[in-house]
Amino acid sequence: MFSIFGKGKKNAEPDAPNVPPGDQGRGVRPMTKADIPAVLAIIEAHDEDDAEEARDTFKRSLTDMFVAYDGEQVVGVTGSFPDPEADRIAWLSWTYVDERARGEGLGRYLMQGLIEILRGYGVRRLFISTGDYREDGEDIYAAAKALYEAMGAKCELVQAKYFGPGEARHIYTLEITDETAGEAEPAGDLVFEELFEAPETDDGAILTWREFLPDDAEIDAASHLSKLIEEARDKGARFVSAAIPSDLASGAEDGLREFGFEYSGSLQNYYKPGVHQRHWIKHL
Repeated sequence: MFSIFGKGKKNAEPDAPNVPPGDQGRGVRPMTKADIPAVLAIIEAHDEDDAEEARDTFKRSLTDMFVAYDGEQVVGVTGSFPDPEADRIAWLSWTYVDERARGEGLGRYLMQGLIEILRGYGVRRLFISTGDYREDGEDIYAAAKALYEAMGAKCELVQAKYFGPGEARHIYTLEITDETAGEAEPAGDLVFEELFEAPETDDGAILTWREFLPDDAEIDAASHLSKLIEEARDKGARFVSAAIPSDLASGAEDGLREFGFEYSGSLQNYYKPGVHQRHWIKHL
């Protein structure tokens, strides 16, 4: 087996892993620039689109990315990134194992080590976005989803035809620290602002929003939402989606229903304990 991850503080690199006696040369450590070619090769063997996105990301930062090594060979990668809009929330980054190292429990080991680090950071929940793309009739992410579920992750959201016409989005939640929270009291309302391209999708669009202010009283919310939907159509979008906080959702969700949006699930305790992220989608 591999040595345990080193623990780190938020915004600082974890300590180098302590390889136990009898297992010299195997372990997990923070990713370095020298690891990039090997990591990209591992990712590309699984998903070419992920590899292209990872290549661009690694040019900017390797923060909170880790590799598993066996001697001088990199055999796996994992990592996470924080959500700036949520309190102590992280998303799983690229997590892949070299095909030659499959069957050794490395995927579970990487995830367990990452969870330990995130717990040290004070992260409440880890969210995992994946798909159900099929090759030769088989879901290529089936093994990964089985691993997440075996580790206690729950699928909280499924959106059909999200990443592409034949691929849904599945979002799993893994609780890192125990928390109990009820429903937060309504805190106001929101207005939809603009339209942006949905990341990692083939022609998807996302509605952005802001908290309702007194000056927004003159806005015709229905008319503005209609214009945004038509803008998405004009740009050739396949769908329009919205992800909104539960404590500001009441009035906005009435409008979404009127325009044919469908509710697809909530990420529980997302923005903070008791405030969930509610997802809606309209296929065009």
